[in-house]
Amino acid sequence: MCAAKPFVAESEALLKTKIIKILKKYKVFYFMPPAGVFGRAGIADFVCCINSRFVALEAKSEKGQQRPLQKLAERQIKQADGVYLLVRPSNLETLELFLNDIQK
Repeated sequence: MCAAKPFVAESEALLKTKIIKILKKYKVFYFMPPAGVFGRAGIADFVCCINSRFVALEAKSEKGQQRPLQKLAERQIKQADGVYLLVRPSNLETLELFLNDIQK
């Protein structure tokens, strides 16, 4: 018998689908790095290039918490003058405002 997926994983999967729709709407170049052994631990869910800016997006459910390596990656990206956004279902509008603003 298969165990049910945790609610957090399902809500994050739905959030990622919504983020992809928004990124496509704004014609953003992005990719989603692989997780697991073939990826880099802590890297954001979406890596984007917008008007020559490095932008990383981490999708989390409302109650989801960043892991320590994700927090480290956030600090490193910001120290390198990149943009790191923690995207939750409640702040999808903020993502759209950011994309609208950065593309001007």
